Amino acid sequence: MNILSSLFSGLFCASAVPAVATEGETPLPLQPPALKAGDVLCGQARVLSGDCLVIGGVMLRLAGIEAPRLDAPYGREARYALVRLCAGEVVWAQVQAAEDGSARAVCHLPGGRDLSAEMVRAGLALDVDGTFRRMEPAAARRRFWQADLRQRDTGAAAAAAA
Repeated sequence: MNILSSLFSGLFCASAVPAVATEGETPLPLQPPALKAGDVLCGQARVLSGDCLVIGGVMLRLAGIEAPRLDAPYGREARYALVRLCAGEVVWAQVQAAEDGSARAVCHLPGGRDLSAEMVRAGLALDVDGTFRRMEPAAARRRFWQADLRQRDTGAAAAAAA
């Protein structure tokens, strides 16, 4: 990495600090910085779920949406969709609110694609604040609601049989 690209990355991207030490170096502790509204992070994202990712050691939740938990119906599908969107891309995140070690952020891909909007448009997350409601597929809320009911019925039936 030349000096200019190192400087550029250090000024604008969280990925400038290597996550793994090279031979002979002492690894740096990955302490998440104290975040506040308006802070910007960028870098490769590690996807945790359909609405949660990590950039530069900082856990971020996509602003304005809720995706199913991993153990819920459509949870893994939502996670893999977000993985496909972020694969090989630098994700830019602007923090809206920070609390309890994680933050809500508006996250974009190069070219301006909003990750929250993409997940809602795919029918794998729901709008929670009105920002993306017009993008939700017509039957998305009903599909999640029905899947949740089926999962609860299956759990209740298994508990009654035990």
